[in-house]
Amino acid sequence: MKDMRWQAYTWPTIDLQVATMPVSLDDLAARCQLEIGSFDGDGLGPVRSIGFQTTAGHFYVISEWAMWPIEQPKSLLTVLIDATVLAQLGAEPLVAELIEELGVSRSDFTRIADAAAQEAAAKIAAEIKAMILRSKLPKPQHDGEISFDLAKEDDMSFVEGTYRLRQGEWRVFIFSRYDGKQVLSSSQQWESGVGGWRIQTPQELKLNRESVMQILGDLLYVEQWLEVRGPDSMNLR
Repeated sequence: MKDMRWQAYTWPTIDLQVATMPVSLDDLAARCQLEIGSFDGDGLGPVRSIGFQTTAGHFYVISEWAMWPIEQPKSLLTVLIDATVLAQLGAEPLVAELIEELGVSRSDFTRIADAAAQEAAAKIAAEIKAMILRSKLPKPQHDGEISFDLAKEDDMSFVEGTYRLRQGEWRVFIFSRYDGKQVLSSSQQWESGVGGWRIQTPQELKLNRESVMQILGDLLYVEQWLEVRGPDSMNLR
């Protein structure tokens, strides 16, 4: 068993509870020669923990909470492991591993995760892995041309114009303000059959050329617009 600097450790997915232990953290740390660290538990008071890596390579954190987020005795320690490991092996083999590594007995464990918890861990791990993968995928970047029918002032209540991507078909955008707090966008198809976007922005957000290009660019993955004289939006609609 190897003592780990658990404060600097990053779980591959998320930590989940394997079991609880009605034992003393100080006694357990002293017996296993592990260093106790502490951190603030996000409104739940200080949390004292030990972290270690087993011979099999599994990383565990065992924590003692000053205040409990769930209803259970304060004397219980939580045994945490990554969701992926709990999903793959289930709690019983992990408890057996801990018994051997920590020199404790089966009676030192309570509230051992069941099959339903293992199934839930598999679902959680899969969702987090999918999120991580999506975050690493490069966003497509397009070249864009934009034309404004009317945007002469630094702050306007209404802006309309046209745009196109990669020398494609011209489309129409219409920006207006409303009393909400978020930017709202909806794809449109005008009477002529031409597509585009209708976007509403909060009253407190300045509406001008720069903000239109920023919002429309974020929506269409355009990093930089080339402003040109394109077709009139009213004629295009």
